[in-house]
Amino acid sequence: MRMVVKLIAALFVLVVVIFVLQGIASETGEVVVLTTQDQTTSEPVTTRLWVVDHDGAMWLRGDIQSGWSQRALAQPAPVQLERDNVSYTLSVAAQPAQVELVNQLMRQKYGWRDQLISLMALREDSVALRLSAVE
Repeated sequence: MRMVVKLIAALFVLVVVIFVLQGIASETGEVVVLTTQDQTTSEPVTTRLWVVDHDGAMWLRGDIQSGWSQRALAQPAPVQLERDNVSYTLSVAAQPAQVELVNQLMRQKYGWRDQLISLMALREDSVALRLSAVE
């Protein structure tokens, strides 16, 4: 019985350590705030994300099933993004062909953080989102 209790306690500690590491990884490095509109309530919804720059645009990577990416792609109005205390109004376009490039850029920029998050959130369903300035 003691062995079972020790095993359960060890698993609990491992889960807590992984949860804490994921929190540290996801909130370190550059984090931007994306504001989208909830389609049912029209309320603004903010999401903290990682961003990379490439080809004159900002790029995000997300799971196509995630709420924030669905909201960003579905809303007719541009999204708002805050980066380094500067607010941007941007259009969003899915770029499926660029997902490998964006994955590579994220790995280069965020290093061990991206590797850790990738272990917990597999990248098979990732979509690359290009954020471009609204003209």
